Amino acid sequence: MIHVLHMAIAEQLDVAPETVAGDSRLREDLGLSEAELAQVLAHAEALDLGSDDFPIEMLEGIETVDELIGAWDDWSAQRDTYENIEPFQLEPPTWPG
Repeated sequence: MIHVLHMAIAEQLDVAPETVAGDSRLREDLGLSEAELAQVLAHAEALDLGSDDFPIEMLEGIETVDELIGAWDDWSAQRDTYENIEPFQLEPPTWPG
């Protein structure tokens, strides 16, 4: 199965998704700059989610396509379960007087 990130990287590089190997290094092998990687993530978000933003700080230390997919999947699973989201709390009304 081709991951949404394979599709987004392939579109950025103008190649077929199945040619994006998991062990390819994002910067060295694929030649993706930080700006291009941000475009890849934005495109993947649009394909997969619509509006959520992948936290760019999660890119720290990520070097390969497989590592990026692992971080994406971890983030996506957390997002889908709504972990770490503060519940909305209504404050009781206060009446003058």
